[in-house]
Amino acid sequence: MKKVMEKQGILKAVLNTVLVLGIGFPSLAVAKEITAGRTQTKAAIQVAAALQSETETETKKEDLTDVSLESLMGLNVQVVSSSKRAESLRDATSAIFVITQEEIRRSGARSIPDLLVMVPGVQVARQSSNEWAISARGFNGQYNNKMLVLIDGRSVYDPIMGGVNWNQQDVMLEDVDHIEVIRGPGGTLWGANAVNGIVNILTKDSKITQGLYVTAQGGANLYAAGTTSIYSLNGLGAFRYGGKLGDDFYYRIYGQTENRNPFANPKADVYQAALNNTWNDDWYDFRGGFRTDWHSDEDQLTLEGEIQKGYFNYARLTTSGIAYFDANTFATGNDLNTDIDQNEHFLARWTRDFKDDSQVQIQGYYDYNSLTKARDTRNNNVGQLDFEGQHRFHLGQRNEITWGGSYRKVSDQFLNPINTFYDPQNQELNILGGFLQDKLTVVEGKLFLTAGAKLENNTYTGDEFSPSARLLFTPDNTTSLWAAVSRAVRIPTQFSETSTTYLGGIPADFFGPGFPPVNTYGAVIPNGKLLAETLVSSEVGFRTNPTKETSLDVAGFNNQYERLIAFQPLNGTFASPAGGVVDSSLYAYQQQNTGMGRIYGVEIAGQWTPVKALKLNLSYTYQDFDANMIAASNTELGAPPPHNLANGRVSFSPIPEIEFNTAFYYTDKTYMYDPNSGNSITPDYVQWNLGATVKSGDHLEVSVWGLDLEGAHTETLPTAFISPAQVVPSVYGQVTVRY
Repeated sequence: MKKVMEKQGILKAVLNTVLVLGIGFPSLAVAKEITAGRTQTKAAIQVAAALQSETETETKKEDLTDVSLESLMGLNVQVVSSSKRAESLRDATSAIFVITQEEIRRSGARSIPDLLVMVPGVQVARQSSNEWAISARGFNGQYNNKMLVLIDGRSVYDPIMGGVNWNQQDVMLEDVDHIEVIRGPGGTLWGANAVNGIVNILTKDSKITQGLYVTAQGGANLYAAGTTSIYSLNGLGAFRYGGKLGDDFYYRIYGQTENRNPFANPKADVYQAALNNTWNDDWYDFRGGFRTDWHSDEDQLTLEGEIQKGYFNYARLTTSGIAYFDANTFATGNDLNTDIDQNEHFLARWTRDFKDDSQVQIQGYYDYNSLTKARDTRNNNVGQLDFEGQHRFHLGQRNEITWGGSYRKVSDQFLNPINTFYDPQNQELNILGGFLQDKLTVVEGKLFLTAGAKLENNTYTGDEFSPSARLLFTPDNTTSLWAAVSRAVRIPTQFSETSTTYLGGIPADFFGPGFPPVNTYGAVIPNGKLLAETLVSSEVGFRTNPTKETSLDVAGFNNQYERLIAFQPLNGTFASPAGGVVDSSLYAYQQQNTGMGRIYGVEIAGQWTPVKALKLNLSYTYQDFDANMIAASNTELGAPPPHNLANGRVSFSPIPEIEFNTAFYYTDKTYMYDPNSGNSITPDYVQWNLGATVKSGDHLEVSVWGLDLEGAHTETLPTAFISPAQVVPSVYGQVTVRY
């Protein structure tokens, strides 16, 4: 490196070091061109692969130092989620935030959900050591059904309950290239359920994961004095090996296993557990998989697959101490569950880039999920088969057209019903859609108008239409202003449409002669006439790099919701799939389209790098809502957002071999409507993480982290069948070897 410094000066030497080690924004910006899946090019991949090796020639190193500081941070980061094509962040007409691999490595996070807390406008609430409630711009809850989550183009949205089973999405963080998070609707391109946001997780091309990677973590939760726990250390072990066959075919195989200690029991006297006990929500996860990438001058072919199995043993007790009612035996009791989650998937994607800058892509995947619970009703097998294709081309000098279609078939089996019965037990959900979008250049290099729409047909609500119009103004190469108006829909879940959940009951002749000779239940009954929820959103945004050391991103939004689905009480008697009747004299509820309301706010994110060794990130979000939204929310289906969210992250590297990282995250009180208690809140809380990393060359890295050092706290409210655990501080160490 001394030789380089003599030739190029101190500034270029520092940039070279960052580039060669692969820990800076230049390599990430290039890697985004690679791993976006829809936009990979052979030339970009060759550059990014070169960045992974310190043995590249000095000539290549000198060329790479020509990358501008604007490319190292800010507007030239490449994204694909906003328009389904590679574009710089400056040109994105949505409120999008990118979590880079460098930020992942410096975060101390152990999972994807823990990373999302750094995104402005996103609320991440931990319900237990293996469950999260995550949402942007409101409606947060365990089954947040208004956000779409994708992993390499594969949807992991749960069609049964809505939302995402985050404990299944334990992607190896080393293999994540970057995460793109859109706050706001994206239904025009991504379809139903992309209402409040999109999380797009993109993994690395196998060409840049060559060689051996091994890492091990070990640590412990720091419980309060006197806490009874029989659990061992938190632990994680992972390996990956990448290789090459021929000149153009690359592959990697990987495996990972981890366990998480349980959180604490916050109210032992109320929840009928021994005082100072842990919450018994420990989590064990195992996964293994592969990815292959073949590249030619025009074509790219990606194949990937994974097998996952997760296990947790937990005690979730409601405030009454009764969690489930068995409709077969009329027994009630506490819910002590052993759950086994299994997932297998396989994905194939082919992309051809033509010389005229047009592109065709075809993708298909099959995803199979099996969930087995003791004394619970989510005993089911879910298979999802998905095909989609798109074509992008230029029409004349001013129009860029993107169009495509998709088909998804969801097949379910609901087995061994206990307190929830699905009728029929074997079901299918079909979603067929097509979209068309045109990006019109109004003023060359300055003003652009993008308009499009997606039409989908689904089994439950029929045809759904999601149009949008987006305007982009770029007065110079450091500033952009954008505005958008969009409509998006959320279709009902299989739970809403076809399930009966029993809350209690009285067997026939329980009171002797004269009592109705049928089993009588209180329950939530299905509603096959639900309409899709709708959102009309207005957004504006501003991005700038005022100096080479700073960047600023501001977005404002106004969301108007209609036909929100919420639980409503019923009068009368209804047929019961378990035999007998559901009688409102006990209780009867149904999900209906009864809600509406408005949520609005502003999100601000900034970055400052005063010197190369120091980087500061700050973000602040303010959100508010009207009275209708309070009335439309409830603890089961989600709540309006907290008024204030803020975070600050500091990274400091006094010398290249040593890094210090710290982060603070603040979440304001959450107001939620509960018919039993009126307006209730979760308290505000702060998270504080602190870590240090020591590197020895390119091959060895040792880190020590303390998480939630501010102290134990809860982040969610009690809801039906869910009692929030108490997050406790933890520490862990990690050793990583790369060859």
